[in-house]
Amino acid sequence: MDAIWQTTEPVVQDFRIVRPDGGERHLRTESQVECDETGTAHLIRGVVQDVTETNWATRELAFERAVLATEHELSPDGILVVDDAGRIDSINHRFIRIFRVPSELTDAKADEPLLRWVSDQIADSEASLRRIHYLYGHRTETSDEEIVLKDGRVFDRHSAPMMAPDGGYLGRTWFFRDITERKKADDRIHEEEAKFRGLAEQNLAGTIIMSPTGFIEYANPYFMALTGYDAAQVMSHLLVDFLPQAERPALVEKLRTQSLDPSKQASLPSIIQAKDGQLIEVVVNASSAIYQGKPAVIGVVLDITELRRAERTLRRLNRTLKTLSAGDEVLIRAATEIDLLREMCRVVVDVGGYRMAWIGVPQRDAAKSVRPVAWAGSVNDYLDTVEITWGDDPRGQGPTSRAVRTGDPQIVRSVASDPSIASLRAAAERQGIASAVAFPLKDALGVFAVLTIDSAETDAFYAEEMKLLQELTTDLAYGVGVLRDRGAHEGLERRWRASLEATVTAIASTVEARDPYTAGHQRRVAQLSVAIGRKLAMPDDDLQGLYLAAAIHDVGKIVVPAELLSKPGKLSEPEFQLIQGHVQAGYNIVKNIDFPWPVAEMIRQHHERLNGSAYPRGLKDDALLAGAKILMVADVVEAMMLHRPHRVALGLEAALAEIEKGRGILFDPAAVDACIARFREGRFHFD
Repeated sequence: MDAIWQTTEPVVQDFRIVRPDGGERHLRTESQVECDETGTAHLIRGVVQDVTETNWATRELAFERAVLATEHELSPDGILVVDDAGRIDSINHRFIRIFRVPSELTDAKADEPLLRWVSDQIADSEASLRRIHYLYGHRTETSDEEIVLKDGRVFDRHSAPMMAPDGGYLGRTWFFRDITERKKADDRIHEEEAKFRGLAEQNLAGTIIMSPTGFIEYANPYFMALTGYDAAQVMSHLLVDFLPQAERPALVEKLRTQSLDPSKQASLPSIIQAKDGQLIEVVVNASSAIYQGKPAVIGVVLDITELRRAERTLRRLNRTLKTLSAGDEVLIRAATEIDLLREMCRVVVDVGGYRMAWIGVPQRDAAKSVRPVAWAGSVNDYLDTVEITWGDDPRGQGPTSRAVRTGDPQIVRSVASDPSIASLRAAAERQGIASAVAFPLKDALGVFAVLTIDSAETDAFYAEEMKLLQELTTDLAYGVGVLRDRGAHEGLERRWRASLEATVTAIASTVEARDPYTAGHQRRVAQLSVAIGRKLAMPDDDLQGLYLAAAIHDVGKIVVPAELLSKPGKLSEPEFQLIQGHVQAGYNIVKNIDFPWPVAEMIRQHHERLNGSAYPRGLKDDALLAGAKILMVADVVEAMMLHRPHRVALGLEAALAEIEKGRGILFDPAAVDACIARFREGRFHFD
C-alpha cells in the first residue's frame, strides 16, 4: 500500500486469496492516488477484478503450447509447418537431420527454397515438386505417399492443411517418417514367404498355414490332392473340419494341451477324411511361425497310410521270420518226433503270436478221422468238441480236411463268413478264432500230418507270410523224416541253411515289389559281392554269409515312402534323409534273426566309407567288417552301371573309375582291385 502513495501513476497489483471453504481466487487491483487543490495526496481510488478464470486459461494455454513444442521437437518424424503466405512457421531438428538442411535455408523462413532442397534429394525430384505444388494449389487436400531418396532411404510423406474454425486456410503441415528398416523387413518377409511357397508347392507332403485359432489361410497343392477338395473348399475352414466327427475332440484337445513353442514342434497323429470318404492316416507336425507379418501355425501333413500299412506288414513278416528261425532251431535240437511236433506248435504260438496251432494225423479208419498229436495256445476243449474228418462230405470241408485230401495248403480268411466250415463255426468262434490255415506235411507216401494255425484276426495270412509258413512246414516235414532216419542228420543242417536262403529271398522280394526301378539290384549286388570275395580267397562259409547280407542289404527301404523310391530328379535334403534311414531300418528288421554270420551288421555298414565320412555312424577302416567293405564296392558299381529314376545309366567304365578314384580313401583297396580285375579279366557278368 505504501508503494501506491509514492506515485500519482496508476498501480496494478495481483493478489491470491483463500476463502473459508478452501477455494482459491485470484484478484487484480488497479489503484491511483488523488490529490487536493494543494497537490497533497488525500485518498486512493481503486478497482478490484476477479481474474481467476483468466489466469487459469492463460496457464492452460501456456502448458498446451509447451507440450506441443516438446512433441514437435521430440517427434521421430521430421515436421515442417508453413503458413498461408508460404513462410516457414516451424521446423523441428528431426526434419533438419533427415535432409541435412543448412541453417541459411531455415533462417530465410521461405518454404519454396527449402522444399526444392528436399525434393532434390528424392529419387524422382521433379515428380515430388509437382506433387507439392499441386497440394499448395488444392489447399483442402491431404496426402499420404511413399518416397524414395537418392541414398536409398524410404519415407512416408504425409501432408495436411491447417484450417481455422471458420474454414479459413492457415497453412500446411508436412510429416516425414523414415520407414527404410520396415521396408527391408517387409521385403525379407515377402522373400521368405516366396521361398516358402516355392518349397511348399513342390513338397511331397501337405503343407498348411493356420491362424492361431485354427483357420486354414494357405494350403499347398499336395494337401488339396490328398483331401480331394479345391482351394475354395479348404480356405477359411478349420483343420478339424477335415477329420471324421469322432476324431475331432482328440485333435482339439491335443492342440489345446500342446503349447507351440517357436523352438519346438508338436507332432499330432490323426486321421483325415477325404472328400470321397476315404480315411487317411496322417501326422501333423505343427510349429509356430510368422506369416504375412502375423502369428500363425505351420502344419506339415504327412500321409502315413502306406507307411502304417507297411509297418503292419513288416511286423507280421518279421514275426513270421522269427517263427521260421526259431522253428529251425527246434529242428536241430529236437531229440524225438513228438518233441519236435510239440515244440513246433509252441514256437508258432509263442513266437509267431498266433492264437492256436495243432498237428493232426489222418487215420485210415472208417470215419477217416484226424487225430491231434501235438498242440499249443488257446486250445481248451476245442479239439475234444469238434469232429474232424478228412472224408469228402459236409463235415470234411474245413481247412485241415481239405489239406489232407488235396495235399495243398488251405486257407479260411473269415470264419464268420466262409460257408465251407459251417459245422465248425460255433466252436471256432468260442475259441476266438477268426481265420485259419492248414499246411500238409508230406513224405514219399503222401500226407502224413497237417499243421493247422489259427489266428484271432480276420484275413491274417497274406502271401509272403504263407510262403514262409510253407517253408516252416516243409522244414518240419523234413525234420520228422530226419528224426526217423538218423543217418540224414547232416542233410538237416543243409536244409537249415537253405531255409535261411529262402528267408532272405522272401525278404528281398518284398522290398523289390515296392521299387520297380531297383528290382534285381540286391540280387546283382549279391552276385558281384561273391565274385569279389572269391577273388580275395574268402572261405565258402563266409561267402554264403556275404551273399545273404548283400541279397537283402536294402530291406530297410520297405519303410521309405514308395514315391521317393521312384521319384525322378534330385531329392531334397529332407527326402534324402528319409532315404538314408533305410540303413538303420534294415538293421532293425534283420538283427533278431539268428544268422550264423553278422548279416545285420553288414547291412548297417554298407553305406559307410573307409575314411568315416558316410552314414549312419561314420565308422572308419578298422571298425568295418570285411564283408561290408566288399558290399559297399559292389553296391556302388551296380548302382552306377544301371538306370535309376533320377538319372540314366552311367555304364561300367564310369563305375570302375569311381571306385578307383576312391581307392584307399573311401573304399578298401583290396576290394577295389578285386572288383576291377573280375571285370577286366572277363570273368564276371551279371546273370
